[in-house]
Amino acid sequence: MSELKPCPFCGGEVVIKSHNKPQFGCKKPLCMGYKFRIFDDSMPQAIKAFNTRNNEALKQELIEAVNKLPPSYHRSLVQIEHVIEAINKVMG
Repeated sequence: MSELKPCPFCGGEVVIKSHNKPQFGCKKPLCMGYKFRIFDDSMPQAIKAFNTRNNEALKQELIEAVNKLPPSYHRSLVQIEHVIEAINKVMG
């Protein structure tokens, strides 16, 4: 079975529940991805669909926005590089 990408909302681990249809959800209860998403496909097709991310433009916009933050924000975000790394991890 193929490996699932991290949660698209928080980057956390995703779990698979398979009853009659494949279901995926984030392990973190406070995450928007916690509620399971149900697919009508076979498990391999559902994994492929879950792992599909069409968000390269959004990723670039987020990275540009983070890089434009004033220096006063940099201290509260610890290090901008970590934020950009997290964006890349979550958004593929």
